[in-house]
Amino acid sequence: MFRSEFAPNFNKMSNEPRLDFPMLDSTGSEYHGWVTDVENHLTARGILPIIQAPDQGLVFQQTPTKHAQAIILMRRHMDKSLRLEYMSIKDARDLWVALEERFGNIHNVHNLHLK
Repeated sequence: MFRSEFAPNFNKMSNEPRLDFPMLDSTGSEYHGWVTDVENHLTARGILPIIQAPDQGLVFQQTPTKHAQAIILMRRHMDKSLRLEYMSIKDARDLWVALEERFGNIHNVHNLHLK
């Protein structure tokens, strides 16, 4: 049976997709860890430039498929309320920037406990 690399993995006992890393919740308390996880997964798939600021020196062909892969990965790892709130954003870079504007100044909960 053919299974797409980007199709959700469904556990036999649950309808919930198995996640590659923790979801970003609406408080953004784990935002910085989520950013690292997304960047690592997009790098592994060769599509990190999709969410990065444009670089004139970088040769990278942005295709609709690559954009879809990036936005699917991000949305799959966002809680339901965030997905609904940002559903109108269709571009992966625009979603990345919107989340950064909202959560970028929030300190990771685990880092606060270390101080």
